[in-house]
Amino acid sequence: MKKMLIPIAIAACLLIIGICFLIVGLAVNDWKLSDPFYYGERKTETLEGSYSSLDIDCELISVEILPAEDGVTKVDYPVHSKIVVSCSIENGKLTVDQQFLPHVSFWFHSPKIKIYVAGTPSVDVTTDTGAISLHDLTLSDCELSADTGAVHMENCEVDRLTLEAKTGAARIEDVRARTISCTTKTGAQKLTAISANTVKLIAQTGSIHAKKLEASYITAEASTGSVNLEILGRKEEYTVWVDVDMGSKNISNQHGTTDKTLNLKADTGSVHVTFDD
Repeated sequence: MKKMLIPIAIAACLLIIGICFLIVGLAVNDWKLSDPFYYGERKTETLEGSYSSLDIDCELISVEILPAEDGVTKVDYPVHSKIVVSCSIENGKLTVDQQFLPHVSFWFHSPKIKIYVAGTPSVDVTTDTGAISLHDLTLSDCELSADTGAVHMENCEVDRLTLEAKTGAARIEDVRARTISCTTKTGAQKLTAISANTVKLIAQTGSIHAKKLEASYITAEASTGSVNLEILGRKEEYTVWVDVDMGSKNISNQHGTTDKTLNLKADTGSVHVTFDD
């Protein structure tokens, strides 16, 4: 009986803590349950000037980057007393910054900044709490970093893509690049229709799934999770190095007929690779 009282007491404490957080959140939100961003009021700024790079830093908001219509650069963002957004073009750089919310707040619809870019600039995006998405773009270097939020890139052509999602998944679809580096700490990686010279995929806690992957130099490592790859090419062309500590694999080490290489590792999880020539 005494052993049962311990988990009951812990559950009761967690419930009390949750209620306290809810009360504090309602108090700072004028005791309203409504979503403070639900009404959807937004502002669009049109920016003039040329730029070769894009620097975005958002703390508590998501970011979506899209191609500009008729070459006109625009920044569309939610208007709210707790959101401060600044954007400008100076010295060949388009900068978008969203400052920290001055008060604690609860919302059910994540606020988002939409940025319509012109040309083929380099892109550097950082979000603390918010997702990152890019669609239908041609870019030079692209660096994406999200602390808490997913990262999604679709139908893009870039020179070099570096993606890091600390707490969230990474999804890359129909992307062509010279090099791709994708790192996730807590979250899965899903890639479809990828073409690059070099691809490096690192997942600490989460699996790696890649379909229609075309690359000469491929590295895929999962600390806790599985590696599943569908590679466009012939198996005999690749020199394969595979290391699985606890789990299964369907491919073994081999010397290839070309300089193509495939490095695979799973500490706890399986490795499964198929080839489609």
